[in-house]
This record gives sequence, C-alpha cells and structure tokens, in this order.
Amino acid sequence: HTMSGKAAASEKPKEPKKDPKKDEDNEEELDEEDRKLKETLELLVERVQDEKLEIRVESQRLLKQEIASATSSMTSIPKPLKFLHPHYQTLVDFYEGPVISTDKKSLADVLSCLSITMAPRDQRKVLSYCLAADNVAEVASWGNEYVKHLSAQIGEEFEEMLEKDESTDYLIPVIDAVTAYHVNHRGEADAVDLLMEVDRLEALPTVVDDSTWERVCDYLVMSAPYATDTDENKKILGIAFDLYLKHNQFVHALRVAIKMDSKPRMASVFDACEEPLMRKQLGFILGQAKLTLDELEEDDDLMQIVGNAQLSES
Repeated sequence: HTMSGKAAASEKPKEPKKDPKKDEDNEEELDEEDRKLKETLELLVERVQDEKLEIRVESQRLLKQEIASATSSMTSIPKPLKFLHPHYQTLVDFYEGPVISTDKKSLADVLSCLSITMAPRDQRKVLSYCLAADNVAEVASWGNEYVKHLSAQIGEEFEEMLEKDESTDYLIPVIDAVTAYHVNHRGEADAVDLLMEVDRLEALPTVVDDSTWERVCDYLVMSAPYATDTDENKKILGIAFDLYLKHNQFVHALRVAIKMDSKPRMASVFDACEEPLMRKQLGFILGQAKLTLDELEEDDDLMQIVGNAQLSES
C-alpha cells in the first residue's frame, strides 16, 4: 500500500498522461546487465508456457536458477523478482489453466517464491504453492526471506485449521523442512517458536545434530520460564533434558531434571553416568538442591557427598 501511496503523492495531478513515458524512462535507466536479465526472464516466462514439455521443464529450471541465486541473500527486493512482477499473473493463469502436466509442480515451486512479494499476504500463496509443489527439499534453496514468509503462513494456516477442527497433518513435511532450515542457519529460536506454535516440539530432536544441539538446548532452557502453562514448561524442559542426556551432558541434564522436580529423570542421569568423579559432582549438585534419591542408597560415598553438600548449604 505504501508504494502506491508514495507514487500517488509524487505524481502531479496536472499531467496524468506521463505514465507510458515513465516506463520508457525506466527502460533507459537499466544498465546493460539488467536489461539482459530482464529480457532473459521475459523469454523464460514465454517458454514456461510452451506447448513442448521439454522446453517448459528446461525453462522452469532456468527460471528457478535465476530466482534462487538472487534470493539466497535477500536484503532488498532482488532484480529477478522486480522484473518478474508484471508477469506473475501470467504465470498464475498458465498454472491454473487447462494444461495438465507433470511440470506444474515445478512451476508451483517458482510461484511459491514469487508470491513473497506478489501475492496478497492473507491468501497464504507462499504456503499453498509450496504444498502444491510437493517438494519440501527445495525450501532451503529460496533463502531466508522466503522461509520467514513460509513460517509465518504455516502458523496462520495451523491456527485456522485448529479453529475449524480439521487435520493439520498435511503441514507436517513443510513444518519439518522449515524447522531443519532454521536450525541449520543458526535460527534455533525460530525453529523452537514455530514448533511450539504448531504443537510439534517433540519433532525437534530429529533435526538437531552434533553441531546444533547445544544452541538449541540453551534456547529451550531460556524460554521454558515463559511457557504458557506447566505442561508446556515440562515439555520444553523434557526435550532439553533428553538432548543433554543423549550428548552425555550430565550436569546440565541433572540441573534440568531438578528444575522439573522429576526424580525418575534425576535417577536416570546417575544411571547413565559411570565416571566416578562426575558422579561425585552430580551428588554435590543433588545435595545443594536439598534432594536425595533412593536409588543412590547403596553407594555410601555418594550418599556422604549428598549429605555433606546439604549440610554446607544449610
């Protein structure tokens, strides 16, 4: 809306005929490289609608390449999106037209990305074309700005389906793809927020690896106090606990178990930890928290450490 507002403000009411001239001026302002790009894209838009399947497929591949290379680090609106703006509706019309063919999915992929700047936000076209493309592996290739839009539209769609009491299972593949993208691009906060929004936090460990689990756990523990209720708090901490334990971070795991007030989890930390010095450190932490565990009563040394820590704290 603001763009048209600005245009209206800068246009003098006396000379409304100036519009066609304006386009010519813009044409002249393009440097050689931009002009070539614009012509290439316009040709590809034509060829995407060609009668021959192989020409359509190849043109879509090239169109995708041009857009993806420009959107991977999107700070301002990339030139391919700018130049394709006038052709968006043409591509939509062709996509929705009578030609029934396998290459439609690939075109849906392209339309999903173009919809970031070209479709009304409330229509959720970024998401609907992404689902139609049925190729979640491509999500990452469109870059950060695309994933941000997709993420927001997933949240809106999920909420709407929930209100209608309809299944949201069809969103799972794209939710998982977006979560994986966030986690791999240092966006663990975005990943956790999205999964909490769509009530799928339990899927988090499947997209976390050796290079990302630590940041993810830090964020989980940090965000747990802001959970909307006790169940959500326990769920968040439970996932952090599982990840810590899986990566043999016994001290962190025990501290989380204490926060959760879960003796079975505390016991499982001692079960998993065999290193005597580490067990002593865990015993000290347990004692500081004024806690003891029946499972440790066989281990006199450990019980003594737990007891002493309790005394020194009181």
